[in-house]
Amino acid sequence: MELLTGLSNLFSFWGIIAFSAGIIIGFIIGVLPGLGTGTALMLSFPIVFLVPKEMAFICFAAMFGAADFGASVTSIILCTPGSVSNLVTVFDGYPMAKNGQASRALGLAAFSSIFGAIVGIIVLILAIPLVQSILNLYGIREFFWTVILSFIVVGLATASGSFLKGLAACCIGVLISFIGYSSFLGSTRFIGENLYLWDGIDLGPFIIGLFALSELLMLQARGQSISSCEIIQKANIKQTLASIKEAGKNIHKLTLGSIIGTIVGIIPGIGGSVACYLSYAAAKILSKKRKLFGQGSPEGLMASEVANNAKDGGALLTTLFFGLPGSAEMAIILGAFLVVGINPGPGMAEKNLDLVWLIIMATLFGNVASCLIVLLGSSFLSRITVMPISLVVAATVPISLTGLFVIRSNIWDVILAAIFCFFGFLLKRNGYPLAPLIIGFILGPLVEKSFHMTLKSSLYNPAGFFDSTWSVVTIILCIILLSVPFLSTYFHYLKRKRSVKSQVIDQDKYTPDSNASIAKEPILTAAMLIIISCSFIFAARGYEWESNILPLITAISAIIILIIILVSEASGKFAYVMEYVMGSFGQKGSITTDPKWSKLMQLYIWLMGLVLAIFLIGYVASILISVFILLRYVGRVKTPKSIIFAVIIDVFIYIIYGLIFSVRLWPGIIPSVIPGFVGGGSLPPF
Repeated sequence: MELLTGLSNLFSFWGIIAFSAGIIIGFIIGVLPGLGTGTALMLSFPIVFLVPKEMAFICFAAMFGAADFGASVTSIILCTPGSVSNLVTVFDGYPMAKNGQASRALGLAAFSSIFGAIVGIIVLILAIPLVQSILNLYGIREFFWTVILSFIVVGLATASGSFLKGLAACCIGVLISFIGYSSFLGSTRFIGENLYLWDGIDLGPFIIGLFALSELLMLQARGQSISSCEIIQKANIKQTLASIKEAGKNIHKLTLGSIIGTIVGIIPGIGGSVACYLSYAAAKILSKKRKLFGQGSPEGLMASEVANNAKDGGALLTTLFFGLPGSAEMAIILGAFLVVGINPGPGMAEKNLDLVWLIIMATLFGNVASCLIVLLGSSFLSRITVMPISLVVAATVPISLTGLFVIRSNIWDVILAAIFCFFGFLLKRNGYPLAPLIIGFILGPLVEKSFHMTLKSSLYNPAGFFDSTWSVVTIILCIILLSVPFLSTYFHYLKRKRSVKSQVIDQDKYTPDSNASIAKEPILTAAMLIIISCSFIFAARGYEWESNILPLITAISAIIILIIILVSEASGKFAYVMEYVMGSFGQKGSITTDPKWSKLMQLYIWLMGLVLAIFLIGYVASILISVFILLRYVGRVKTPKSIIFAVIIDVFIYIIYGLIFSVRLWPGIIPSVIPGFVGGGSLPPF
């Protein structure tokens, strides 16, 4: 009966209006880089006060699927993760788009998203009686070891490059996450007298700068479109059905990814990024084509997308029936419940079951509707990948920088993103995977909080970390995974002994090349990262032990790993030993000199010019001028077309952010400092 009541509300006239509004708002915000589901919910939160609670929750639930999949579109097409959960989608979705398979990637992602949403909802319905037992088994020490396990999984998942560089990047990400005020420790660290860093490094500029801006400018420097293929797959009904059929052949793997996503979603505080990484790692382990992962593997793309949508079912479970928000987005939903006078918890199943069913059904249909929209529009979306790269950069960079300002209304975030863009250049060129850096940054505060809570709960007895069955099981898993590089090399050695032919080949492969030239840039990059790690040790000396213990452990770990990398980069013989001992896990990583620094610096100067112009004279004038300069003098587009395109981008940004979302775009500081001028921005403290 409650299910029928929920469906009648959903398919009523006003229910359909609320559902459609949620789909449109969620998809638009999801596509805009850097915003994501949380921003969509926050911007729409006032509707709780304006409409009946059923209509408000229909709108919120519809946003989940729409925003998640909208973010997947930019991850696949533009290498721009719309949210943290979509980082893993970039690994294989974007390479598929570069290979001319954008429509295929969108089709696989759509089917996987729908499948994950359905399984997540089914598990949500079936697991309600079991969740209390699961949560009782899962304490703070289990949480700590789960995060450590996630770090190792991330390193292995990116081992197509370099396992050691992945671990080093993860450590650097954790160190950066320690910057700012810690509400748990009640103190600030690594900020000096800088007020802007009081709240730490925000995730928006970190992701947009490292991933989106660096990748787009590197493509522009190469002078190529996103897809280097001259012919892209034509998206039509046959192609869509073919991608659905292809995904259907991997039902068992999709089911596994869905279960992983749902279980991780149930655990409060971990979030979608871990769910996607664990699903991705499981798919890679089970795949017969592991070498394709990270280079355009359909299995990797499906594993990420299915877990990303399945996690919502698990997060809804703990939010609705236990009052424990499984993610930041669910915390907003929890706040909406409290506003309308509903206290989520065990009583929800008795007092508000019709509302529960309404949210479940709206979430499910929201996922289906958003995926159908993308499938119908995949022909248009796939053609973005073969557009002249200047047009893509001219549109995406200003929109990304505007989105960054909208999140916190702080102009310093825009400047910080430009700084991280340069950092992204450096790491990408020298074989350091960015994904571990991001996941380390996200999970750093969580691992520190769980570390100190475990110590306090055990009265500062280190044995408390091992005082449960599940902790011991997780630790054993960590040890096994850390042994994978060495075990894989050992089994490879046994295989070589069975075949004289392969033994000869492998001997040639592992012979050190004494004539190989030593590249200076990788050595300087490793040295720079060592200096950064040392600076954290130096700064942490004056803090209390509770504030500096994890930063010191992390920094020392990073330095040890980076010294091994540095010696490996500088010595061909040592690199040979590392690769012989650890196999492919001990490789240097994919170091590239394309594009050249001279071209990158020209574009970076353009980016810094845009950021400086925004700072001084505001968004409207700066975007108009900078887009014209990029198109006319870099892209060699004719003057009339450059002007028209610049005006279109400028007007689009003003309408979306300034009018529809009622956000006051940064007007620049110059009008406020010149006598007689009205307006201007009040500069946030730095």
